[in-house]
Amino acid sequence: MFGSRKKNKPSFLRRLLYLFALLSSGGGFGGWALQDYPQVRALISMVTGADNQTLDGIDAKTVEVKVASAVADVIKMSRNQFSTPGVYEVTIPRVKLDGAGFKVGHTVDIQAKVLKLDPRGRDATIWESKAFGERLAVVGRDELTTGWPHRPFQVSWSPGEQVVVEVFDNRGGFFVQPKRYALAPPETNTRDFPLRTGTFALLPMKGSESSSRGNHIDFVSSRVGDLEQKNSTRVAERPIVIK
Repeated sequence: MFGSRKKNKPSFLRRLLYLFALLSSGGGFGGWALQDYPQVRALISMVTGADNQTLDGIDAKTVEVKVASAVADVIKMSRNQFSTPGVYEVTIPRVKLDGAGFKVGHTVDIQAKVLKLDPRGRDATIWESKAFGERLAVVGRDELTTGWPHRPFQVSWSPGEQVVVEVFDNRGGFFVQPKRYALAPPETNTRDFPLRTGTFALLPMKGSESSSRGNHIDFVSSRVGDLEQKNSTRVAERPIVIK
């Protein structure tokens, strides 16, 4: 039930950004802010190392410098995690397709698939959305958007390994060529985890030429573990397909 859903606690980075925004708003952290908001006091104490007794007399500029430094450190740490080999948990909260690429009135069933390529180019399915039902939208009437924010999957990854994401219309037929899109390659030569948190473009695959300006996919991901050490006698794990 909706009433029993537990609210997610804001991340440490989000709380730091909120604190930095307050400091930069012009009023700084005058007495009222520190006195009326115990959570703000606790966060400032954590960042500055000041105890509760000396917190009221701390200089606001000092706090601002320390908070800015802490924000930079957390952002750097967040970025670094996506270049480290390991097991990543990923969700796809949103996919958006450009309706200009479809015939008006066509009913689209937006689906997605994640595959991993071995060194020989052979693919193995990690996750696909079809098990979670149809995601229908009518071109010209509805926004072509969907997502699976509560269907996480895990990817074991090392820099250099290829992970492919495909988004497609599962409602093709004799008279309608199904459209297929793939995650666009990075604009720079990065060795980061390809499904790292962010919004990324989707490009039409061969045979699905259409507008690509409005095609995007969002990922929310985090590193949740190290890669399992395998010896030469162990049979490789089969790909995980979550249903």
